[in-house]
Amino acid sequence: MKISKSIRLHQLKESIALFCTFTGDTHFLTCPYDKVISDLNSEARSRSELLMSFLNNNEFDNVDATKEFNQFVTEAINSGIISE
Repeated sequence: MKISKSIRLHQLKESIALFCTFTGDTHFLTCPYDKVISDLNSEARSRSELLMSFLNNNEFDNVDATKEFNQFVTEAINSGIISE
């Protein structure tokens, strides 16, 4: 997976802004999901690599965190932020 080519990132104080140059949509992500996007911005990664990084960088119940992570990734793919 990787950040879609039409997405531009801007780091804010406690979040990250994502601007889609194709649609003009802007999304704001706060912790912990801003880290997922930042990881993808540096290099393409598999879903399992991102999940492991997500779980290792946050103190969550793994079952609930995995469920939330998968929902986030699915929504990011559907909205064109992430491409597989």
